[in-house]
Amino acid sequence: MPQRPSNKVKVYVRSRPTNNFASDAISLGRDNRTVSIHRVPSTNIVDNKINDWAFHLDGVFHNISQEDIFNFVAKDVVDRTIDGYNGTILCYGQTGAGKTHTMTGFSESYPNRGIIPRTLQHLYQQINARQEFSYTVRIAYLEIYNDSMCDLLRSLDSSPEYQQQQQQQQLSIGE
Repeated sequence: MPQRPSNKVKVYVRSRPTNNFASDAISLGRDNRTVSIHRVPSTNIVDNKINDWAFHLDGVFHNISQEDIFNFVAKDVVDRTIDGYNGTILCYGQTGAGKTHTMTGFSESYPNRGIIPRTLQHLYQQINARQEFSYTVRIAYLEIYNDSMCDLLRSLDSSPEYQQQQQQQQLSIGE
């Protein structure tokens, strides 16, 4: 079996593709692992605030395809899951940052599929290639918003009994 990368939690940043990237305030390192934030100090008053921050990550992606995001970020998580390890891919960011685009993409355009459809395709290809094993697949797609969790895979026309059961079994989010 090929050597796997470390089991550590990995953190990646993907910048949303835009024609007006804030290059005056944000710079991406040549190593594709560093994001630097620059603040212009005020010239009118004494300003003792920090002007520069640098964040070192496992990867920084700018103007990169959905396929490359899947290959760099998610493919190893799926492969390790097939080998019996738990895996999670979490998208975090402010509204409009591109989380949905990264995770689901666009169904109308095959190259623009996101991590989820690519993961499902890769997962079932791997299961099909490993006929000597038996697999059980369970999928959760959750949204956490305003301290409440929503199952995005539930059907909108669920029976009233199911909806009542879901309300009684709401998961609480704690620190």
